[in-house]
Amino acid sequence: TGDRTITVTYTVSGAPPAKATLNVTAREFAYATNNSPSNLCSLGHGYEYSYLYTPYTHPDHAAVQEGIGVDGTAVTEGFSPAVTCQGVSVQTGGGALDSNSQFTDQIQFCSSQPLPSCGQQTTQTIAIEQYTVRKNSLTFGSTLTYSSQGPSQ
Repeated sequence: TGDRTITVTYTVSGAPPAKATLNVTAREFAYATNNSPSNLCSLGHGYEYSYLYTPYTHPDHAAVQEGIGVDGTAVTEGFSPAVTCQGVSVQTGGGALDSNSQFTDQIQFCSSQPLPSCGQQTTQTIAIEQYTVRKNSLTFGSTLTYSSQGPSQ
């Protein structure tokens, strides 16, 4: 806390220059960890996972604290290659950090009918304010194969 000093010098017409100094905390979003959710698909075929992510910062390697006013901070994700499996739904929850300084990612391939064959593999990249905090390898099939490729710490 208070690891950076910002000094601003300003001048008001007809007065001598004034200086203001403020100690601030500077952090960079660095990585995110997640829970291991259960399959919520109750339709008989496929899967529905809701991953809850906690972001961490550098240089302190600490989880972003809840209630510090970062709710609404943009969370984006991309897939390479794009997900083309018919019926697969992937999306981040709200595209922003919530009031607990966390975000949710939902991955669904759930149906009451047998699922079409897919087997597509993709890399999911998640960023907070353009800082890459996580890359995951995803393979969509009768089950979801999900593994982290970092970054971590």
